Amino acid sequence: MLYTGNYTNKTKEVISLKDDFLNGEESSIDVRVKVIYNSKQGDIIDQYVTFTKIYNEQVKIHGRTRKAVLETIRICKDKNILKEYLASKEKEAVSIMMTLFDKEYIMNTYIDDVERNGIEIGREEGSILTTIKMCKEFGVSLADAIKRISNEFNLSEREAEAKVKACWE
Repeated sequence: MLYTGNYTNKTKEVISLKDDFLNGEESSIDVRVKVIYNSKQGDIIDQYVTFTKIYNEQVKIHGRTRKAVLETIRICKDKNILKEYLASKEKEAVSIMMTLFDKEYIMNTYIDDVERNGIEIGREEGSILTTIKMCKEFGVSLADAIKRISNEFNLSEREAEAKVKACWE
């Protein structure tokens, strides 16, 4: 596991599911993971950790938005952090970073929309609408959004297309 937070002397080299998350209680499994905190200045691990920290800073400034992603990429390219990869694969990097918006984010956004607008819709429908909104916010094409909704929510292309187009304004 690669640790991207601030290093402290209390930080362990190996963490254990049983010891660190279950307070030492017995479990049917115990996973032990070696933690990598840092590496040589400028190597790929160091660059990735720096990239992650820059991204977290941009999210604090811009929220979980396309602007935060694009600013992260711009700053990293300017500072020669993962520059070659980001220069050649910027579109893919933006797409990959979109996956950071997990189900928790989707549900939180859905809950906020419901509270703000008094909307009464089902949990899955809220997740679908929020995912569509997120795709639009990140500049995903209409066709790609339809594919994503179809795949992620096990809908036919036709059902996904109707849902996406209804929200795409």
